[in-house]
Amino acid sequence: MVEKIRVSVGTASVIGLRKVRAKIKMSTAYLLTYVNGRCSQNCRFCAHAREAKASLDRVARGVYPPFSYREVVEKLKEASKRGIIKRICLQTINHKKVLESLDRILKDLVEIAPVTLSRHPASYEELKIAKDIGVDRIVIPLDAASKDIFDRIKGKHAGNSYTWEEHWNGLKRAVDVFGRFKVGTHIIVGLGESERDVVETIIKLHNLGVSVGLFAYVPIQGTGLNLKPPDIESYRRIQIAHYLIKNDHKNFKFENNKIVDFGISDEELNEIIMSGKPFVVHGCPNCNRPYSTESPKGPIYNYPEIPCKEDLLDIKKLIMGC
Repeated sequence: MVEKIRVSVGTASVIGLRKVRAKIKMSTAYLLTYVNGRCSQNCRFCAHAREAKASLDRVARGVYPPFSYREVVEKLKEASKRGIIKRICLQTINHKKVLESLDRILKDLVEIAPVTLSRHPASYEELKIAKDIGVDRIVIPLDAASKDIFDRIKGKHAGNSYTWEEHWNGLKRAVDVFGRFKVGTHIIVGLGESERDVVETIIKLHNLGVSVGLFAYVPIQGTGLNLKPPDIESYRRIQIAHYLIKNDHKNFKFENNKIVDFGISDEELNEIIMSGKPFVVHGCPNCNRPYSTESPKGPIYNYPEIPCKEDLLDIKKLIMGC
């Protein structure tokens, strides 16, 4: 029996579980499976890691307190009927007790809204069960942009059973079951990768039929990792490259593993920047996950909506120098 589930404070506010003053409304409900303890794995950036000392309410900058599962389901039903919630994103802790109850949770949630399931690599059988239940999309987070970084922060050097090869195989299996671009992954920028690492990995994922959500690394006290957030200029270049790759452009030039040419004219680059599209959250339909990787005070890495003209002019100056 499922008794509790974690809910982002923004979602809790939108569906009426908690009064929180939020500037940005969201139409995706962000949930996290609950367990009385920590994840069985030990990803070094994660508050829920096996050896972490961080608060279990944290997911990057987000706060996910636990609520009564039945109350959450009822509130989601009401919010869906009112057209407030249009998608549910269920993130999972890797823990035996959670996995045992996952089918029950999914069966409840798919009756409310389209569901995105985020979890570690699964077998063909598990993927087919999830799809048969009615899961709309699946996300398998790579998090790292290279094998070396994966091994260090999420794989064998972190004390995990996860491997770079199995995560890629898991993504391929998911594409086989759910279809191209019904599968997603995450890449966290700021773990020590180069811009070339990120771009080449995004190209490989795009060719496979996997959508990419970019995240900026968030240092969390009590985890096994204490790095600085990524350089904002570098992050903007990666966002522009990501946008171009999604539109099947792959002609980039690098110097010292840094993007120095996007392979388009200045006029095209100006138009793309001023559209604001590269800088908004990229994920499933109706996903904007406001302030999941940044403070509202800034700098804003991933905007929950198209940036204002003043912000776009600042980005243009940062990238183009004018």
